[in-house]
Amino acid sequence: DGAGGAFVAWVAPGPSADTVHVQRLTGGGTIAAGWPANGAIACAAAGRREGLAIAASPSGDVSLAWTDRRGADADVYATRLTAGGALAPGWSAGGDAIATGSGAQLAPAVTAAAGDQLVLTPVLSAFVWDSKRQP
Repeated sequence: DGAGGAFVAWVAPGPSADTVHVQRLTGGGTIAAGWPANGAIACAAAGRREGLAIAASPSGDVSLAWTDRRGADADVYATRLTAGGALAPGWSAGGDAIATGSGAQLAPAVTAAAGDQLVLTPVLSAFVWDSKRQP
């Protein structure tokens, strides 16, 4: 988090929607001042969420990206919270659509970059399989 602590993010499943939460912890493992006990809600829109990625910026802000199934296809959404846990200026409550289109947009990655910017990389229309064949 840029101050000796850490950000932790998780997806809390619900009956009809999954909620994305993020929490800021101090270096001593306690919840940072101003942050809610159950974490700040980054997304509570209808639909399922998975593949959560998180990165802290040098200023202490935190960015999150996830695969979001609120529409017909899986899309990548992202949001940014300030060091104090509030929605960062220019970002929408519930996240902003970053990668949409036909087919699935999956497995986003978020990386801190110079100048307090973050780089988001979605995997577009991926096809993955697991083979169980014997050698």
